[in-house]
Amino acid sequence: MKRSPTPTLITSAPLVRLIHRQVFDFDPRELVDEMKALRANVDAESDSRFKAKLALILENASDDLKQAVKAASEKGASSWVTACPSYDHGTVLHKGEFVDACYIRYGWTLLDLPTQCGGCGAAMSLQHALDCRTGGLRIVQHNEVRDTIAQCMRDAGHTAVEIEPQLQPLTGEAFDYKSANKEEARSDIKCKDFGVTCDRRILT
Repeated sequence: MKRSPTPTLITSAPLVRLIHRQVFDFDPRELVDEMKALRANVDAESDSRFKAKLALILENASDDLKQAVKAASEKGASSWVTACPSYDHGTVLHKGEFVDACYIRYGWTLLDLPTQCGGCGAAMSLQHALDCRTGGLRIVQHNEVRDTIAQCMRDAGHTAVEIEPQLQPLTGEAFDYKSANKEEARSDIKCKDFGVTCDRRILT
């Protein structure tokens, strides 16, 4: 059975021809351009082949697997794997967090996942853990986004950055929604001289 040439053999073919012919008088720029064109063709063929294979896999895949593959295929979805561990940026994972992240990436059932939610008593699943309003994960997710934006403001040179500053007390104002916090209301982030925004709610 004849094997197809590897990408390395294809892209190096012009150089191999010159060696076989013992040609010494050539333009290196033309050789580089020709090899780049061959590399682009190889990449395009590989991309087309992988897309066809992915479409074949997804054709018979479950909805959960389709969602996992779509999330893992998005740009930047693998950045956490190669990110340099840093406590300042929250990229240090202990072994349990790393294993959970791998299982979530491939759509597998998490290890040691409880059968019942401790907050509301409903059946526990990964999606429920992300959505449960009585659990603490929603607060953690909100706080991580809040802290990240605040740190970006500090890194940009803003010195007067405050997290959850208390808003001014009410003096007879009326609100359309009953869920509005009328006592001890706080903004997420306060940044002085950030454009024209001051004492404004950034996150909802």
